[in-house]
Amino acid sequence: MLPLPVSGPFHSSLMKVAANDFEQLVENIKWSDAAIPVYANVLAEKVIEADLIKELLVKQLYSPVRFEEIIEQLLEESLDAIVEIGSGKVLTGLVKKVNKRATTFAVQDQDSLDEFIKWFKEEE
Repeated sequence: MLPLPVSGPFHSSLMKVAANDFEQLVENIKWSDAAIPVYANVLAEKVIEADLIKELLVKQLYSPVRFEEIIEQLLEESLDAIVEIGSGKVLTGLVKKVNKRATTFAVQDQDSLDEFIKWFKEEE
């Protein structure tokens, strides 16, 4: 387990009220089974069934996540790189704590996107 200094009670029972609101939102979206398996943070397993993905998306708000196990599984599958998209580099940093040799990219602006695209084209 990796304890993290965070600004809120994420992935804990204190998020249950927010999860109830999120569940209402999730239920109003039309879902289909995933074409590519999705790793569920709560189970540390791949899932494709739409109903299970919806359920686990809600559950991850108030349940501990198994991020380290997922990263280890991804790296065992000969993954080329892990890409974090959005502001910040928190997940990229966590990946490096799990495995320092993992190739990671934090895409958060045009420059970092260009850097990733350049790497991707070189890997093809």
